[in-house]
Amino acid sequence: METLYHQTNQLIQETSELFHKLERDPTNYQEIENAIQATINVVNANCEKLDIFVFKTPINQRPMAKMRVDQLKYDNKHIQASLIHAQNKRRKREQEQADREQLLSRRFGHDHTAINVDYLSQEQLSLQNSHRNVDEMLHTGNRSFICII
Repeated sequence: METLYHQTNQLIQETSELFHKLERDPTNYQEIENAIQATINVVNANCEKLDIFVFKTPINQRPMAKMRVDQLKYDNKHIQASLIHAQNKRRKREQEQADREQLLSRRFGHDHTAINVDYLSQEQLSLQNSHRNVDEMLHTGNRSFICII
């Protein structure tokens, strides 16, 4: 049991090196991610074997052996979560790069960037007519008021 425990613990330590390698060399991400996933699978298999060995250890040593195996399982779950996080981060970075390239390669034509001045001039003319009509109504009302007095 001790040998398998130490081998499994060593595999967990090696995965941290693989994560550092993944950060330093993102071009070989597929190979490194596959190596990390393979290590996770081996650690899972070893933990299953260690669970069996725990029940074969003497009763007074079981709690400590169980705790050590549980720690390996916890570390392995943490590594799995880190791998998923690294993959999501890489995918997001790739998507952002693709979006950036798409925006940089897009060519805008005259129709997309031109401001339609006709609509603006029509709106300005309509506002001026409304203003003039209100002034005429005020002026007519003012003259009618003066005539009545």
